[in-house]
Amino acid sequence: MRPAVVLALVAVLLVGLNTPFAVAAPLPQVYAKPRVIQRGDYADPFYGRQGNRICRRWCLQDRNPCDPPEFKAADGRCFYNN
Repeated sequence: MRPAVVLALVAVLLVGLNTPFAVAAPLPQVYAKPRVIQRGDYADPFYGRQGNRICRRWCLQDRNPCDPPEFKAADGRCFYNN
């Protein structure tokens, strides 16, 4: 092959590789309306729900807030110096 033909093929190949491929348009971002955190909700840091009861948490690690204090002390659930 002639060098001019090879250069022309390389130029066409490089131009073809640099063109962006047809990509579908991104979907629009949909945001949910923020809701008010109810007492005992999963995101409530102060109160927790256990069954039908809502109880005050001793700490953020207290996942069973309606347990009696003896259970919490036995677990060491909210004692940070243990």
